[in-house]
Amino acid sequence: MHLLGPRQPSPEPEPLDPPDFWLSISDVMTGLVMLFLLILLGVLVHKGRQLEEQRQAAAEKEAELRKVETRVRLALGVRAELVEQLQRQFRAVQSPVEVDPRTGALRIGEAVLFGFNSAVLTPQGRSTVLAVYQTLSTVLFMGSFPFREHLSEIAIEGHASREPLALDTDPFRRASYLANLDLSQRRAHAVLAFLAEQPEIDQATLARYGVAIGYGFSRLRDDAHPESGANRRIEITFRLHDDRSLESLRDLLERVR
Repeated sequence: MHLLGPRQPSPEPEPLDPPDFWLSISDVMTGLVMLFLLILLGVLVHKGRQLEEQRQAAAEKEAELRKVETRVRLALGVRAELVEQLQRQFRAVQSPVEVDPRTGALRIGEAVLFGFNSAVLTPQGRSTVLAVYQTLSTVLFMGSFPFREHLSEIAIEGHASREPLALDTDPFRRASYLANLDLSQRRAHAVLAFLAEQPEIDQATLARYGVAIGYGFSRLRDDAHPESGANRRIEITFRLHDDRSLESLRDLLERVR
């Protein structure tokens, strides 16, 4: 018996709200989208920097190319003027020297300077060498155009022909090459040594610019007839300071490609 009256039924527990899973997923998706946008922005910034660096590098190469091109044009202009004056001077003195119209190299045939297979200058050879160098000095050092400031080197080059061999074997071929190389070197040195003995020549200038080198038959003028006398010659060539710009231009074009 319940003195306090009938038992009251226990109240039903209120149902719990289900967790808001959709809200959590949307937050995650928003975060992922923001992360993606940040990554994309970083990639775009990096690509922009790369493009700017590439544009800057291209601009620097273009500026370098223009600079080298200017020097090349100057070098070609100086050489063209030098060739023109040499041709004019040697025509005026009716010299047996041939002036290369492209490079200005002075060519003197063997018959004018040496006997066959000889490195001793003939009397005619000595007078020819002296006259040629004096005419050359007039153009290079006493003319109106300041070639001296562009001049780097005056090279006296000896060239030989390739004579037919008695025996077509490697040892004889090698001996022929070395013999012709030695002959061309001795001839080039004979010309320079003769000039170095002449009191009317400025020896300081000759020592400053003059070199002698022999090429044997490695630079034939007449490839079709290697034994031809046209290949036996002395050449006086010139190197200008800005000739190096031609090599610089070639190297730069290789880098730009």
